[in-house]
Amino acid sequence: MTSSYTMNLTFDDNPDGIFYPGQTVKGQLEFIVSAPLKLRGLILTIRGSAMCNYSSDLTAEQEFFVQDRDLIGSKGAEPKEIQTGTYDYDFAHRLPRNIPYSIEGVYGYVKYYVMATLDLPWDMYDKTVEKPFTVKRYEDLNYMSGMRDPREIIVKKDIDSPSWIFWKTVNGYVILKGSIPKCGYAPEEEIKVDVEINNQSNVDIESVLISLQNVGSYVCQTPWAKLEKSTQLKMCEIVAKGVKAGYTSKIKEKLAVPATTLITSVMFCNVYQISYNVQISLKFRRYNNNLTMNIPVYIGSVGLKPVEELDKNVRIPPLWPPDYKVQANDKQNAEKENSENIDASSAMTEEAAD
Repeated sequence: MTSSYTMNLTFDDNPDGIFYPGQTVKGQLEFIVSAPLKLRGLILTIRGSAMCNYSSDLTAEQEFFVQDRDLIGSKGAEPKEIQTGTYDYDFAHRLPRNIPYSIEGVYGYVKYYVMATLDLPWDMYDKTVEKPFTVKRYEDLNYMSGMRDPREIIVKKDIDSPSWIFWKTVNGYVILKGSIPKCGYAPEEEIKVDVEINNQSNVDIESVLISLQNVGSYVCQTPWAKLEKSTQLKMCEIVAKGVKAGYTSKIKEKLAVPATTLITSVMFCNVYQISYNVQISLKFRRYNNNLTMNIPVYIGSVGLKPVEELDKNVRIPPLWPPDYKVQANDKQNAEKENSENIDASSAMTEEAAD
């Protein structure tokens, strides 16, 4: 049976449907009726949400925003007849600043979409047409606190060896120290990693593995506990020489952050997050004494610049790349917020001086 109606969703001047926080999602719904049609309502929804699901009974969802608009009637209303013709409806929604970027993971996702729902009186199920759009984030590390701070972690482990079936003896210890000069990096930058190993045991360390790990965290909140599942993806790895028993070693390596690396996403979503670690692993020649250390790093869109090169007239981090074309009203809103922030900061400085 041929349908007597057609619904089409399009975005204004954005055929790829890619937006940044702070931008306005604008477009049209075209509703074409080829024969008189009875309906209860035509509803337009713009929504952003995240979900994780890593078992049949463990799921979690977080809604970032939702906008429902009744275009004709409303859901469950008395039926009314719509005459033949083409009906165009404009829609617009300004995206919040504090939303994560779109991503599809192993056990969850972050998705955004525009959906038109047609409530027909004779049909048990609503008819819908959905058009997803992609949200990207542009994070300039120069406007984020703590990104220039170095990090250092020291771990000590006793080395065991089996002597009897039910007994283990301690054969010395190993001290592992790992450090990086700063916390924040961007794709295609290099992470300088310094490793110091003091192997005061009688077991050789066969190799030292230094890698950048992508960690996906999925969180479900149950009535009795907060449960978390994580996945790890190796982005790059360097294999360095091991350390013989009784010796010390210093290793200096550079990890190249791949150009396709997604930025860190931990601030705006509670159920699905993306983080990164520089992982240092010691692999021993005998026994199960392997030692692993993780140094957290933050991946942003723009790497750190010398402090003297920063623009002091910009107080609010830019929401999109400098060469990205945005609508005039979105640009004006961003400039207004930056100006208000500068004025507020100047007023606070003057009060402190008085």
